[in-house]
Amino acid sequence: MGNQQHLLAIEGTRFFGEMSASVSHEIKNLLAIINENAGLLQDLIAISAGSGKRLDPQRLERIAQSIQRQVTRGDRIVRDLNRFAHSADAEREPVDVVEMIHFILRLGRRLIDIKGVEPIVEAGIQAMTVVTNRFFLENLFWCSLFHVLDECEPGQAIRIGVDMAPPKKYIRYRGLPLESLERIERSFSRQEQMMANFIGIDIGVEDEKQQLCLTFDS
Repeated sequence: MGNQQHLLAIEGTRFFGEMSASVSHEIKNLLAIINENAGLLQDLIAISAGSGKRLDPQRLERIAQSIQRQVTRGDRIVRDLNRFAHSADAEREPVDVVEMIHFILRLGRRLIDIKGVEPIVEAGIQAMTVVTNRFFLENLFWCSLFHVLDECEPGQAIRIGVDMAPPKKYIRYRGLPLESLERIERSFSRQEQMMANFIGIDIGVEDEKQQLCLTFDS
């Protein structure tokens, strides 16, 4: 394995581990909530059996609804994790970029919330499809997002969009001053720059529009 492939493998493994750890933490939390509700239900049954009083149907309904919400949440999380695992199936494939952005924001929600910054996908953006390596595009988008979030103050909103200026297509970040965007551009690691080159993306700042762009080469 060449040096480039080795570094890409390390970066991909790190990304997969980071996402898997975040998702497994969410699953652990919802299981704790389900377990708490199950314990509450057992307590109610024990109290009812000891006192001879009828169980409160409304209280039982609230417990059942709480458990159902967590089961629904768990199903969504597991389906997202399964989908993420299949991101590496194909070397190149058509990728709906807007849908990919929403997916990664959802998958990494817990880590984003820790940052205390709200990424906002711009409303009304047009659909955009590229043919690329899905896994490394997800990886690069996640890395770029965290570089941007690191420059934000808690509670600040950052706007994410896509655009096409034929023949170019790009993902853009807006909402930060030019000097912050320029720091972000310089903050990408060697591995991240190598990953961008591997999937044909140029990382740069557009001064006039004050936006950081991940520009696809075709």
